[in-house]
Amino acid sequence: MSEEDLRELSVSEYEGMFQIREEYAKELNQDLNSTLL
Repeated sequence: MSEEDLRELSVSEYEGMFQIREEYAKELNQDLNSTLL
């Protein structure tokens, strides 16, 4: 994604994307932790 694309996104859309990434990161961390245990 280019910087121009990001500028065109509305703030709420960007926050939504960020939240989705955060949730995904949490799931990934849980998967990693359960794999290591």
